[in-house]
Amino acid sequence: MPLSIDNVIQHASGSFNSTGDSATLPATVTAGSTVVIFTACTAVSGESNVQVVVTGATFEAIGGFRSPSFDDALPFVWAKRNMAGGEQSFTLTPKEDGATSARPVIWWIAEVTGVGLDPLGTGNMSWFANKDDGSTCNAGNDVSTISSLASNNTSRVACYDTLGLAVFCARGNDATIPVFSAYTDDWLEIAQVGRVDSSIGFSMAVAYKPSLAIGHNYTDASVSPAADCAADVVSLYADGARHAKLVQMMSGAEFGSMTGATVTATPARKIFDSATANVTCVTNIKRTGNYGFKFASTSAPANVTWSEKLFDMSDRALPIWLPVYFETSLPGVDVELASIDVDSVKVGTITFRTASSKIGVKVGTGSEVLSDTTVAANQWIGIHARYDPRGIANAQHICDWMVDYNAALTDTTAPVAQTQAVGATTTVGTITTFRPGWTQSITATVYMDDLAVSRAWGAYPLGDLRLRPLKVDPAGTHTVNGASTNFEVFTANGGTRAALTSVGIRAALDDVPPVIGGSSDGLTQIAVAINDYVEIPMETFDAAGNGEAIRAVGHYAAGWAASGNPAGGALAGYDGRGLPDLAQGFSAVDAAWDDSTQSWVHWMHLRALDPADFLPIEQTHLDGMRIRFGQSNDANPDIGIHCVLTEVACEPLSTWPIAEGEGDTFRLYGKFDPVDSKIPALVVTTPAGTRGATVQWAIDGVDQTAQHVNAGQVQTFVTGAESVDDVTSITFTVDATT
Repeated sequence: MPLSIDNVIQHASGSFNSTGDSATLPATVTAGSTVVIFTACTAVSGESNVQVVVTGATFEAIGGFRSPSFDDALPFVWAKRNMAGGEQSFTLTPKEDGATSARPVIWWIAEVTGVGLDPLGTGNMSWFANKDDGSTCNAGNDVSTISSLASNNTSRVACYDTLGLAVFCARGNDATIPVFSAYTDDWLEIAQVGRVDSSIGFSMAVAYKPSLAIGHNYTDASVSPAADCAADVVSLYADGARHAKLVQMMSGAEFGSMTGATVTATPARKIFDSATANVTCVTNIKRTGNYGFKFASTSAPANVTWSEKLFDMSDRALPIWLPVYFETSLPGVDVELASIDVDSVKVGTITFRTASSKIGVKVGTGSEVLSDTTVAANQWIGIHARYDPRGIANAQHICDWMVDYNAALTDTTAPVAQTQAVGATTTVGTITTFRPGWTQSITATVYMDDLAVSRAWGAYPLGDLRLRPLKVDPAGTHTVNGASTNFEVFTANGGTRAALTSVGIRAALDDVPPVIGGSSDGLTQIAVAINDYVEIPMETFDAAGNGEAIRAVGHYAAGWAASGNPAGGALAGYDGRGLPDLAQGFSAVDAAWDDSTQSWVHWMHLRALDPADFLPIEQTHLDGMRIRFGQSNDANPDIGIHCVLTEVACEPLSTWPIAEGEGDTFRLYGKFDPVDSKIPALVVTTPAGTRGATVQWAIDGVDQTAQHVNAGQVQTFVTGAESVDDVTSITFTVDATT
């Protein structure tokens, strides 16, 4: 159930000036509830690490300030989930650099029900939808307005069904207690408390807002009179809340050739961190798009790895989507399909077991768990897994997993949950590598496609992700920021160059895979121009019209540089929404491009490389997708790209009946997004005969054009909805009899 203020079943506030006291609720806590405590105290000039801690109880610090640098009211946020029950008072102790110190303290405490008890996100704070660092807000004696969190430094909440709690603190200039008011963005106040010590007013206010949408979760507030201020926000998520997929890395082999897939010098720019020679891109067996991966070896390993590409996985679990295919017959030997390294040691494996014809999952030295039934050859098998090395279960690693025994695009069978695999002799650690394929010297052949991983616990299962290639828009028109004479189209591997034209660019960048050599062509920057770039529009994909929802986008570019002149520049995926560049810049050494070796730059369409943030991509963003190239400041910028390619990951929408007419012969279905419940499309079916039906819907209260469907038809209509509340009305009318 969504969270609301009704989930705050009791709360209280108070203050004291001593070396310690208690925050006390009106009644004892119910078993299973969550307790949240906001604390604040004043600091003396020159002190550091001033905070109010909850002592004598295992509360977790989930937000607030840790190293204040000014005399101020300093908020701190504590919480404890899954309470034993019967607790009522909790000891608060003000400290400075760890030592107990008498200070004026203000507190607010609440018991909240319905909060998700599953680990999610980062660290021990992981059961919150996000943890936003506290932000000082115009600190100084002339402050009249504060912001709890500014939009330019706030991580987006990645969960649906959340309850935001904002804490505002103020230290005044005289005995007047500062008062907060005028909360923006529909936030409401739940409590405000103040006190006066040494002729200085001191106050705390708490505001809340439930939300069913992902995005920035913050509010501004005014304070009067002027005061030194600070604030913080946390977002509790509902038990069982849906979560954005947050795909961190993915690949559908649509770049067409493993040549150069691990060449780029900077790990974060490679397609894979490593790959054996026994992995290739093939066209004969693929799940989506034009290519799939073939892992085939004779008495040898066959694998690829993502390690540096995963970025920082400390205090993280790893949701995995692993579709596999056994051609003709099942393997005659045990085949390791994937493995996970923790602190650079392989501790988790997903294996096909030939003796049982089942999939097995093993963690550490724990018992291997086999799938509940056998798998078959000549069909795609989808494995969902979530490896968690944080010691949640008896200090051991755990792996939750499911098997979709028929993961063909036309199959609607749901994946089957399997018995959780629990480790033995494992210790809390950090995931360092995800490795599709096997490390043993065996003879085997396995096909894989649509590989993907996430960094968010709640993104599991990642869903039936389908990765499709989008090349340069064959009808698109390029644009140039700066002088077009700084760029040229080249052929004959740079031997022949010509002025830019959209036709020339499209022809030069559409080769997948590219071929390095005398016949290669591409786009190059020929003059120093740090602010100049070319934007190339990409193909798009009608996700809702195909019954799917967009989950992630990744980009590829194969590069070139004139012999002896490897130069710096920048590449970016840009979707036109006016955000700061999503640039994945590279220097000469990063690109490792030359005129003889194929090399790729690969990046996900994330907001910078901040794993705590994410970038929702709707249809309008995909429609406006462009690749930027240029911005070289090198003295010899003879550098270019042979091809650009985008992969879009989509997940099937769910189909639900909305309305029917005349004994269910006329039907209206909604295509619902299983993650956020929006309705991207409507489907109308009419029986054979002479009569049809009309459907009309409204977006944000504005009626859209009515759509008529003739008799004996099935038609899909894209609504244009980008959130759960966009579709405000739907009417369905069957034609009158004549």
